Amino acid sequence: MATISQGCTKHAAVVVQAIPAGATVLVLGDSISYGTGAEHGTQDYPTLLARKTGWQVINAGIAGDVSSGGLSRLPGLLAQHRPQLVIVELGGNDFLRQMAPARVEENLKSIVHLVQQADAAAILIAMPQVSLAGPLSDHPLYARAAEATGALLVPHAVSAVLSDGRLLADQVHPNAEGYRELADALTKQLHDLGVLR
Repeated sequence: MATISQGCTKHAAVVVQAIPAGATVLVLGDSISYGTGAEHGTQDYPTLLARKTGWQVINAGIAGDVSSGGLSRLPGLLAQHRPQLVIVELGGNDFLRQMAPARVEENLKSIVHLVQQADAAAILIAMPQVSLAGPLSDHPLYARAAEATGALLVPHAVSAVLSDGRLLADQVHPNAEGYRELADALTKQLHDLGVLR
C-alpha cells in the first residue's frame, strides 16, 4: 500500500496509508451525511462515495446531531465496525445553535484522538461559518483542529455546495445533484491526499 506524509506543526508528520477497496470506512456526521434533502441510502454522499471507491462505507449520519453527540456515539461505532478510516462531518448544527466554537473544536479534537487510538485514520470535513449572504466559507476551527491533531482536512467541499442555490434542497441541505457534487469533490480531495488511489 502507498503511504503519504502530511506535515503539521504540533505533531510529527502523519503517515496515512491509501485505503484499499473493500476497506471499512465510517462516516460520522449529521443530516448532510444522512442525506437529508435527497433519498437516503441511494443519493447521500456516503453511498455515492462507496460506489466511487469500492469501500464499505458505514453511514452513521444522524439528522440534527452535534459534535458532542458524535463524540458520545463514536466509541460504540468504532468497536462495532473497526474502520480503517473515519470521515467526520460535524459542526454545522453546533453553529446553527450558536454553540461556542472553542467547544466544537475541542469536541472535534477528542473525536480525532479516539479515532487515532483505534488505529484508524481521521479526516475532518470543514463546515461553513453561518452567513446570511454571499458565498459561504469554512470555519477556521477545522484547520486548527486538523493541525493540532494530525488529522487530514477536506476544505471547501461543503461550503461550495451550500453556496450554490442550484444544488440545494433547502437553505442548509444539498439536493441530489448537490450530494453528487459533494461526493465528486470528496473523491478528488481524497485522491489528492493520497487516501484513495
